[in-house]
Amino acid sequence: MAPYLGLFLIGCRIRSCYLTQIATLFRRIRRLVICHRMVFEHTVKSFEDELKQLDSMIAEMGGMAESQLVAAVDAMVRRDVKAALLIKKADKKIDALESAIDDHAMRILALRQPMANDLRGVIVALKTAAIIERIGDHATNIAENVHYLVHGEIPEEARPKSDASVYVIDSVTDA
Repeated sequence: MAPYLGLFLIGCRIRSCYLTQIATLFRRIRRLVICHRMVFEHTVKSFEDELKQLDSMIAEMGGMAESQLVAAVDAMVRRDVKAALLIKKADKKIDALESAIDDHAMRILALRQPMANDLRGVIVALKTAAIIERIGDHATNIAENVHYLVHGEIPEEARPKSDASVYVIDSVTDA
């Protein structure tokens, strides 16, 4: 699907730097999910099950981020504001899954105290989840740009909150 997507985007006059970034994100998602597969052989079956569950959560998150990125690019090409709004809402699921992965990994670290390869696998899962979540954020950013492309203005919810930033700066300098 990616080669056709690239040709389609070129036809729609999207800059080549976006194509390079999108292709890089696709490769990164696939590499992260494939490389994260852990090998399990433990004497304690429940520990092995916990590691497999962590592995499946990473794979699910990678699939969600990939489909979200494809949908964001498709919404941009078609200038579909409604689809872009759905993508922004779907980002919350990826964020929630990252939080669940973090909780699960921390529980494994605290209760099982893994060593060597198991410890590296859990740490890689934490880092992979953060990277995949960031890829989902990139897809959301693409979706937010659709509104600007169609209407020529930044949506109200995407505009910087100047009052909030002034309040934070004032509270920091007063402290």
